[in-house]
Amino acid sequence: MTMRPVILFLLVACGGHPAAPQAPPPDDLVSVITIPGRATPEGMDWGDKGKLPAKQLQFKNLQLLGDVTGDRLMAAMQSMKASLGQSCKLCHGPPDWASDAKPAKKRARQMIEMANAINAKFFKGVPRVTCLTCHRGATPPPKVIEPTPDQFRKPKNPPPALAAADEQKPAGEVYKNIQSFKQMPAKQLLFVMGLFTADLGVECEHCHVDGDWAADTKPPKQRAREMMELVGFVAKTYFPDKPQTPVGCAFCHRGKVKPPHERVE
Repeated sequence: MTMRPVILFLLVACGGHPAAPQAPPPDDLVSVITIPGRATPEGMDWGDKGKLPAKQLQFKNLQLLGDVTGDRLMAAMQSMKASLGQSCKLCHGPPDWASDAKPAKKRARQMIEMANAINAKFFKGVPRVTCLTCHRGATPPPKVIEPTPDQFRKPKNPPPALAAADEQKPAGEVYKNIQSFKQMPAKQLLFVMGLFTADLGVECEHCHVDGDWAADTKPPKQRAREMMELVGFVAKTYFPDKPQTPVGCAFCHRGKVKPPHERVE
């Protein structure tokens, strides 16, 4: 097991038991898969019919999006095609568009619910996480390029060197105010902190007060803890069969302090 899966496993282990996501309003579900500003589909004009709920039109087997308008449904489908870089046939088998024969269609429903649950739980319902956030116009999502230790940012005033006797002790026994990685070996904690700087493209001082590492005065530090909780929530709820969850900081951030939000057109 490489260092990254070990870290991801610990993130999951520290995440606790996630609360079951609440059933979201249908408009929230469609917002996580639709290109912002696109309320009507391209190349389709149904007139007033497009404003009716999709379940009242010719669509069948709509399990998540039956209450949104026909226009919004098709705009969302076109957006998914762009965000995942795949044709409609990834999930559908025309002419039987209603069929659930393809596993990708069932998984797509789970991923729509996942994106909405993340936004509801961690972003106050604002659609910050969408299909594009992870997929970036490709299926499967682009692989994360692992940073090397020489890419880690170094603190201006590093903490005292770790004593050999403390290296394998739980980090919570060696360092102050450790909340997310209490059981992680102390030696590994410093590696993880360096990894975060590369994943987000930030200096150590982005979250920490230089020289007062235990301080919680900087808001990004608490936000980082919440994002670690997000990783555990996603892994346990949507990837329970994968002990080495594919989700981590770099998966969305890709070297940016804020994940890229540009849209695929």
